[in-house]
Amino acid sequence: MNAGTQSPVYINTQKDLTGEFLTYPTGVPDGYNRQLIQIDDGTEKGALFTLSCEYADTGRSNSVKWGKLDLNTVTIPDTKATLYDINIDEDVKEVANVWPKEGQVISGADQYFMIQPKRGHEIQQVLVNGKPVHLYTSWIKVPTVREDINISIETTQVSNEARIINSKEDSQFYLVPPGYSTVDGREIFEWTLENNKHFYWVLEPDADTGAYRIKNMNTNMYLSVKGGSTAEGANIIQTKNLSDSSLWKLTEVEDGWFSIINYESGLAITRGQPGAFEGPTERFAVQKNYTGTDNQLWGFDYVLENRQLHNVNIDTAIKNGTVTANHKTAASGETVFLSVEANKGYKLVENSLKVNGTPVSGNSFIMPDKEVTITADFVRLAVSGISIKTQPNQTVYEVNDQLNLAGLVLEVIYEDGSKSEVAEGFDVSQVDMSTVGEKTITVTYQGKTAAFKVTVKETEKPVVTLESITISGPSKTEYKIGDKLDLTGLVVIAHYSDGSYQEVTDYEVSGFDSTAAGKKTITVRYVEDGITELAQFELTVKAKDTSSSGSDLNDPSDSNPNASSESNTNSNKPQTGDSFPLVAGIGVGFIALGCLGALITLRKRGRVG
Repeated sequence: MNAGTQSPVYINTQKDLTGEFLTYPTGVPDGYNRQLIQIDDGTEKGALFTLSCEYADTGRSNSVKWGKLDLNTVTIPDTKATLYDINIDEDVKEVANVWPKEGQVISGADQYFMIQPKRGHEIQQVLVNGKPVHLYTSWIKVPTVREDINISIETTQVSNEARIINSKEDSQFYLVPPGYSTVDGREIFEWTLENNKHFYWVLEPDADTGAYRIKNMNTNMYLSVKGGSTAEGANIIQTKNLSDSSLWKLTEVEDGWFSIINYESGLAITRGQPGAFEGPTERFAVQKNYTGTDNQLWGFDYVLENRQLHNVNIDTAIKNGTVTANHKTAASGETVFLSVEANKGYKLVENSLKVNGTPVSGNSFIMPDKEVTITADFVRLAVSGISIKTQPNQTVYEVNDQLNLAGLVLEVIYEDGSKSEVAEGFDVSQVDMSTVGEKTITVTYQGKTAAFKVTVKETEKPVVTLESITISGPSKTEYKIGDKLDLTGLVVIAHYSDGSYQEVTDYEVSGFDSTAAGKKTITVRYVEDGITELAQFELTVKAKDTSSSGSDLNDPSDSNPNASSESNTNSNKPQTGDSFPLVAGIGVGFIALGCLGALITLRKRGRVG
């Protein structure tokens, strides 16, 4: 467009990162804050007024409040504006968007262009009228426009290994250095995907550990843990330092979703809390204990969308060991790591680890452009020696006991120097358990022998002790006042710790008293080898019968009912030389003796058995 046109020119007063004002032609895109002024060459040359703007972003701190400007506060040179055309090369297919695509710019003004390459491509060079211009992250600056602008763009395809890493919890967010930072040690956070190398990562396998280093394609720095920390909550950063904290173990937990576990700390990359920007989409990544939640699972999509994935199969016929791959599916050219673990006492047969029948060199292979099946053979290791790791639980026996091998553990040393513990599958020599003495028992395992000793002793008789006594009887259970104790029919049985029993007679009986009526508790006490046992039974002592007329049964008148009262009286009087005192004394003596006998403790001897 030639100078002096009547077409208006719009100038954006938003400043760029250098502090200079950004300028745009008429067709400005959404999402940019702008205050527009119009320069016209009408009758009022240099007149200045505002243009209502539908693109005002009131959520931004630098948004302006739209209204008419005070014409007295702005001075515009009294000259006509010179405008120039913008032309963009439309043949560049790898570029998703260039803005602005058409329009005009004012003479002498700087012009900015936003360039977005397609995913998997990057801008190599931008030419303005045949001359290269400085390429910023996603925009270029054309300074001091003095002619029509013709822009051409050269692109290149990024590495086939480039991936983007997004969260399963919210798949629209991807790991990236904030603000496209190239600073060593800068924290990693999440942002919505943009088509540039800041979002692209390359997995570099580590042959020694089977882990990966994850390198940013723009900064050439690696994911790591800030300060090499092993604590929960430490930030994930980018760094040039190739320590163990920049190694990560990737495990496919679900189809297409992986845990990322730090090799040194054992903690998983986890979506964190809002970071310094405090924006709803800005989340700084941290390391935490792995729990398997969605905020700890990540996708590793290829940047090039035409990558075809193929299955990585493990042969189910593999025995005596296991083989695992770090990916269930992989694209052509991708490095697949294998983990091989033989069971105890086995080893991988040399050159038996194969992919589609071709031996694998090392622990990884390059995925071909087809499905693969991984096979392997394991063979038993030769045993170079054995030893007794743990003696049997029982090493002392009595004559004719059975040998008990419970608890016996062997330490097996294999040809490669590895060791294992074996508690079964070995043979033992015959041993004579019928004689007393020390016996040597030989253990044989895969042709190697070891020995241990046991001791056979004479059979020890068990110590039998008294535990209780029981009683039955006696025959007589009722007594009159003054009667003597009668133990006829009393049987005392002693019971022992080995379950045997016998009748005993060497016991003591106490508690009988016939001087008064009532229930009597009789205690039987038996002592054997210092052990005392008791048992009890009850007897009854009854009072004399007083239900008769009360006449004295010994009254002489009872035998002579016809005797006179005087005769009875006389007959009852003692006579000189009569024997009454003697008889009375004898009676009293017998009564006293009876009472004394009732109070004597009875002891019956003569132990049975």
